[in-house]
Amino acid sequence: MVKIPKRFKDEIELSDGSKLWLASKYQEFHNRVTSAEVVSIPLKDNMDVSLGDTLYFHHHVVTTVDKGSQELENKEFIVRPDQAIAYRDSEGKIHSMGEWILVEPVEQVEKLKSEFIEIVQETENSRGRVKYISGDYDDLNEGDLVEFSRHSDYEIEVEGEPMWRMRYDDIMFVWLEDQ
Repeated sequence: MVKIPKRFKDEIELSDGSKLWLASKYQEFHNRVTSAEVVSIPLKDNMDVSLGDTLYFHHHVVTTVDKGSQELENKEFIVRPDQAIAYRDSEGKIHSMGEWILVEPVEQVEKLKSEFIEIVQETENSRGRVKYISGDYDDLNEGDLVEFSRHSDYEIEVEGEPMWRMRYDDIMFVWLEDQ
């Protein structure tokens, strides 16, 4: 269980300290809160987290607030094991959970050759660097540059940095890089 004071990131702080309110429907998926402090741990689901850790979770945790909701009293939400993506422990170390792999975005720009001008074309996300990995994979390590399947680049913010969370099956291959 996590305590989430606000379900949406609904304000922007400007450089002078003043704040602007953001409509929660604007980029709704991007502006949902996806991390919070662990305040209770169920006995039946051991997710290796401790009280006080920061849990990163799927954006659906905060979506509904009604009888069938995961929200309990006092802004506390239940996070099912399949919704837990990663956690930061008391020492500040990030741990990926379950099948989730966190990949750092890598800027992708393809240059098309022309005799007259250089054409730069932006491509869809398909490449990134493995940052956090759970499980033991013989052919995948933290730091590997990977190519992943289309639409597997679900973005989550970890420690203020954008990451993509995906499963091992989403990774198509590891790029061989010069040492």
